[in-house]
Amino acid sequence: MKPLARLLVDLPNHWSSRRTEGLWARQVGEDLYELEDVPFFAYGLNRRDLVRTKRRSRLVREVVRWRGHTTFRMVFRDAGTPARHRSLLDELVAMKVSAATWTDDFFALDAPPDSDVDALHEHLERLEAEDLLGFETCEARRPGTFDG
Repeated sequence: MKPLARLLVDLPNHWSSRRTEGLWARQVGEDLYELEDVPFFAYGLNRRDLVRTKRRSRLVREVVRWRGHTTFRMVFRDAGTPARHRSLLDELVAMKVSAATWTDDFFALDAPPDSDVDALHEHLERLEAEDLLGFETCEARRPGTFDG
């Protein structure tokens, strides 16, 4: 199995003031990579997507094939305990969703193709209505870019 490579996603106009995001990926062709990470900042990219990079730079240029994973981002808003947050994350695991941690409160969620994305979206909406968390979907926002 080939080792992982670090790809770079250009985010020149991103709301977070970040200008790039690094993602781990496995090379599957000359300039083709399968994403292993769940993006925390880029839009229009998901775990397992097949992407093309610019030659030699490993800068992500385009998505070649969407592999069916869906990315959400979530931040806890309430002053709940770590145990309460862990309980809410366990609910997501029961829905076949994995969570990657950026901070204690900020997560990137990966919903694989066999998960019920609509049910996940409804669940997150309910928790948001209770002011426990905020979330966003991460589909492409601007054509030709991975910015939000």
